[in-house]
Order: sequence, then structure tokens, then C-alpha cells
Amino acid sequence: MSNDTTCLIVFLNGTSSSGKTTIAGELAERLPDFEYLAIDAYWQRDERLAGQLQQNNTEGILSAATDVVYAFHRSIASRTAAGRSTIVDHVLDNPAFAEGCGTTLEPYKVLLVGVYCPLDVAESRERERGDRIPGTARYLFPLVHESKTYDVTVDTSVLSPSQCAGQIAYAVDRKLYADRTSAEKFGVR
Repeated sequence: MSNDTTCLIVFLNGTSSSGKTTIAGELAERLPDFEYLAIDAYWQRDERLAGQLQQNNTEGILSAATDVVYAFHRSIASRTAAGRSTIVDHVLDNPAFAEGCGTTLEPYKVLLVGVYCPLDVAESRERERGDRIPGTARYLFPLVHESKTYDVTVDTSVLSPSQCAGQIAYAVDRKLYADRTSAEKFGVR
């Protein structure tokens, strides 16, 4: 499956406001040798995307956002190739992004984690946070898990972030990532 025998990518995928970032924080405490990478940080620091958003240029926003996503995937691969294990916080709602991610991460070991919660819970969290565009969770909800084959799933409406992180850390310790390529896990056909 992989040409790297020491590094692992723990890839958290779920809708906006599902609890990925909170789980990642708990997981980082349990796996201190893992580096944390979040797509949100890439969105926030991309100057081209910020400029297109200020101009309200729809075509420019889509182009810049696409570039950010693919750069994020390459960054994950680069860090893994350099010998770093990572915890990744991402939302793969677009089949092309999922395919690109699966292909880019193909050479590496990936523990693909599905982070679930009911839509009403995600929407409630979205409202409470106040820093999300209303309706984002509803838009992403039917798309984010489509065609993915997870090694581990957690439901943040039933388990605490600490319990979710515990289940994921257990899977890391026990090497419970399936012997499928990342491309297969991400739904690449």
C-alpha cells in the first residue's frame, strides 16, 4: 500500500461544524509527534483568495479556492514525504477534490476518519459559533461522506471530543487502517 513505513496521515473528514477541529486538538495531545494541518488555516492565509473575496469575483473565488485545496493536499504529501505524521482537518465535499486528494496521498498510509453528527446538531453548532456562513453545514452534509470508505467513524453527537480522539488514537496504535490505497478510500475509481 505505501512506500513509507513510518509516517501516517490521520485524515478527519466531515461536514462543517461536525467537531473535526475539536477532535484534532484532543488527538494532538494524544499523538504529540503528529503535526496538525487544517484546511481552514490555508483558506485564511491565502492572499489571492482574500483579494477575490473582497472583489466578490465569483470566478476568481472558485479558481483561488481550487488552488488552495490542491496546495493543501500537496502540503500534506510533502510533510509526509519529509517524515512527518499528520493529523488533517478537512472537508472533502467535491468529488474532484476527493479524487485529487486520494491520488496525491496514494503513496502514503492514511487512516481515513469519518466525523459524523446529525444535520440538526451541525446546524445548531454553526449558529452557536457565529463564525460560519449560515447554511454551510446543510450544503455540505449530503456531499462530504459520499463515496468514502472510512477506517474509523465517530459520531460527535454521541461521543465527547475526548472519546472520539480516544477511538482514533486506538486505531492508530493498533494500525487499524485498512490495506486499501488512499485513492480507493477517497472514492477514486
